[in-house]
Amino acid sequence: MRVIVLSILLLTAGISLADIINIPEDHETIQGGMDAAEDGDTVLVQPGTYVENIIFDHKGITVGSLTLMTDDRVYIDSTIIDGDEQSCVVAFLDYTHLDSLQGQSRPVLRGFTIRNGLQNYGGGIDCQLHSRPVLQDLLITDNTAVQGGGGICTSSESFGHIRHFAKL
Repeated sequence: MRVIVLSILLLTAGISLADIINIPEDHETIQGGMDAAEDGDTVLVQPGTYVENIIFDHKGITVGSLTLMTDDRVYIDSTIIDGDEQSCVVAFLDYTHLDSLQGQSRPVLRGFTIRNGLQNYGGGIDCQLHSRPVLQDLLITDNTAVQGGGGICTSSESFGHIRHFAKL
């Protein structure tokens, strides 16, 4: 009875609980999990090589390897996002329209090797306007930018928090 009352109170108060989306169990690709996620959710990626280019599309979600849950950095080397030289590996789109929202979660990327990105700016990670991501425990290697920012490119007012990089 108490569980039902608590559930009703949470629903009427407009409080939602964040989900953990597991890759590859729940979705085959990291981007598939990100597309299914809502603000505040976590996309937890198991060790492996994921050949894809991912886009944080105006969501305040966390995408992390098992480093996120264990604080063990060994998962950085074994959880790889490989851009296959098709585009930047990770893009954070323009978050300008979200600036006025109170309580908006910041996008978080933690515990990966980011490799084989290729584009004009930001071959590894491209941070567009006001995205302000939290980038933590990343190995960014073997990325190319024709104009600049082979590892990371940040646009005006996009810079976030960068912590614990293994190598740039």
